[in-house]
Amino acid sequence: MALEEQSRFAFDIDLDAPKVRVPLRTTGSDRCDSHFILDFGHFTLHTAESQSDEKRQNLYSRFYISGRDIAAFFTDCGSDFGSCSMLKPNFDSQIMSSPIGNKDENMCYLIDRCGMAVLVNQIKVPHPSYPSTLISIQVPNLGIHFSSERNFRIMELLSLLYETMGTCSQPTTDSLQSKPVPWSPSDLATEGRILVWKGIGNSVATWSPCFLVLSGSYLYVFESAKSQSYQRYLSMAGRQVLDVPSTYIGGSAFCIALSTKRMDIQKTHLNQEYTILQYPLQSQEGSDAKKSLTFRDGN
Repeated sequence: MALEEQSRFAFDIDLDAPKVRVPLRTTGSDRCDSHFILDFGHFTLHTAESQSDEKRQNLYSRFYISGRDIAAFFTDCGSDFGSCSMLKPNFDSQIMSSPIGNKDENMCYLIDRCGMAVLVNQIKVPHPSYPSTLISIQVPNLGIHFSSERNFRIMELLSLLYETMGTCSQPTTDSLQSKPVPWSPSDLATEGRILVWKGIGNSVATWSPCFLVLSGSYLYVFESAKSQSYQRYLSMAGRQVLDVPSTYIGGSAFCIALSTKRMDIQKTHLNQEYTILQYPLQSQEGSDAKKSLTFRDGN
């Protein structure tokens, strides 16, 4: 009865899938030499009624997806493909010729045109004994081609994609220098270590390398000197800078504790209320770091 009361629907979709085109050109040239084409072909999607009277089949809604003319290939622009320009598009010309022509001699296939069928079964009512989704895929024929020419073009394509992603993900030096950051200009920058609390209930303390930048009355903690963003920061206004005896911190020397509370560290235990830092051992930078932090705490 529950299944009979379930809402029913049906749909039938027929569409031409998109084609992805990647122009390839020789370095320094304003004209494409070839294109990589990823053609997703033609797809149809529709609901399908179960042809079985079994209880298991009646529990599922069935969706049938079929595709054809799916292919991946390289195509040459040819000497007559004059309108294929990445730098100087010709707006006065008519519609630009498509690089996906009918001349197979200009095509270098990686994957032959093929079809596929996908059957998706989605359960109507959740049942502990049956999976919620069943997917079956059929690819009758799949032709994949390899050759030295294809390998060269694939490497050229990967190199282009790698350079493009690298350019997008890595900002230029000029942009980094022109972009204002809160820790610039810095009064002090030095390597160090910070005590990090981990484990269950943050009960275990371990040292973690860091890079410390003091700018104005703020202390910024970076993962390393090359980091573009800080992990944490704190205001030194009203903070007390305390020397931490090595016996209090597992024998580690040249350590200081930053705290907002005015208390004698000899009479309390170190905990997460303190920011524990270790500056460079017996170095001028370490001495300068301690002096600068002590000056910022207002004492």
